[in-house]
Amino acid sequence: MGKLSKTAISKAMKEQGAGTRRVFDGDGLFLELTATSVAKGQGAWRLKFYFDGAEKRMSLGRYPDLSPEDARRKAREARDLLDSGIDPARAKKAARAAARVAQDDTLSIVVGRWIDHMVLEGWTDATRKYMTKALEKHVLDECPDLPVREFTRALASQLVNKLRNRPTTAHRVWNALVRALALFEHEHDDFTSPLAGRKPAFSAGKATHRAGFTPTTFGSLEGAVEALRDFLKAIKHYRGTRTVATALRALMVLPVRSGELVSMRWDDLELKPNGSAVWRFIQPKTGDQQTLTIPAAVVAELRELGSSGWVFKAPRNSTKHIGGTTLLVALGRMDIEGVHIHGLRSTFRSLAREKLGIDGEVLERCLGHRTKAAHGRAYDQTGLQDEKDAAIAQWAEWLRSVGW
Repeated sequence: MGKLSKTAISKAMKEQGAGTRRVFDGDGLFLELTATSVAKGQGAWRLKFYFDGAEKRMSLGRYPDLSPEDARRKAREARDLLDSGIDPARAKKAARAAARVAQDDTLSIVVGRWIDHMVLEGWTDATRKYMTKALEKHVLDECPDLPVREFTRALASQLVNKLRNRPTTAHRVWNALVRALALFEHEHDDFTSPLAGRKPAFSAGKATHRAGFTPTTFGSLEGAVEALRDFLKAIKHYRGTRTVATALRALMVLPVRSGELVSMRWDDLELKPNGSAVWRFIQPKTGDQQTLTIPAAVVAELRELGSSGWVFKAPRNSTKHIGGTTLLVALGRMDIEGVHIHGLRSTFRSLAREKLGIDGEVLERCLGHRTKAAHGRAYDQTGLQDEKDAAIAQWAEWLRSVGW
């Protein structure tokens, strides 16, 4: 456990003089303060370490954007690299360099080049403005920094499928993506477009069911379980951030909407001695309060992300949380056909009933649905709490048996 608390940091700032001061937390981690930074209420987290016999230092982030808990987590990750014989400072520089290279081929840049190409081919200014606006609004704003090589057909289908009730726009956006990727493929021998020869995976004008791992989607109960097993394995090998991977794993256990999950705050959680946590939140869709007990195994993974503010912090700004669309994009990157991020709730409802025999009324309460009694009135949403807790605990245990 580190020595520095927010109170201790505040005290050190008040005592700051004209020079530079280093307030140590432990294990080489310290907060560097200067008169200029303190005037802004800020400090710089740094880590001192030794590599090949030489003392080195690296920057971890700025306080208060980076809390003491998050700074310790970053320091632990750096020390893990040291234990593997890797210089964490050099690894950080290499990651930044790789990110700069990847930015050269983001989906946004590739689409922009194609639009420029089409203008040279004779597009009018009106057409350019229309297509630019459509692509930005329906595709690029959802995944602005996505490397084009990580763009999959599944992700393209999910994004364009939102336009199923606007078939003309949907087809124009899909065809634009097909052509933009075809141009990039023509210019890069090592790239194959995931949309080459593909038609949009939606029926224009018809609502598409947001499928989950259910017998209806996969033809049988056994098929659904096997597909779920593969999905859980894919999450374990997900190459994105730990925050997103943890959110996906939590979403498999907790039958909530993705937007509800990513907006979870530590202040919303009541930690229990057995390692579990009671989560109380307001469902945006209904305005009802929902109370769920998060199993200890999930809480343990959440603790790896921090302990204050948002649970699922945005990577570039810890004062914000990741967006629900981030999880949709992550699912698309894994190229899981036929399953939507919102279908994970139907997975819970279907498999918890079929495999575990949990009462349907309890499952609906876990989902936060308003159920009705025989006389037609809505049930008290606070009821059946013990049964809800038992159902989620049983579901979590079963998921562990299939690879969670």
